[in-house]
Amino acid sequence: MLRKVVKIRLDPTEEQQIQLAQAFGCSRWWWNYALNYSIETYKETGKGLGQSALNVSGRLYVSGLVHTAALIMTEMEMQQ
Repeated sequence: MLRKVVKIRLDPTEEQQIQLAQAFGCSRWWWNYALNYSIETYKETGKGLGQSALNVSGRLYVSGLVHTAALIMTEMEMQQ
């Protein structure tokens, strides 16, 4: 399989830098939270979590600072 690579350079404004930092921070927090939740559940029950167990909309309120799509993408990465 041949993959095409495209190299880009981002030059965000200061406001965009803040938004990116918030999105990355929330995604990192959600990843760590979900990973810990998965590990603790496995330790207690001996079973892994199903795909619907880590539901962003049901567990997390971000107060509009970060678009939920960033967290949903993190959730999808956890399920792979």
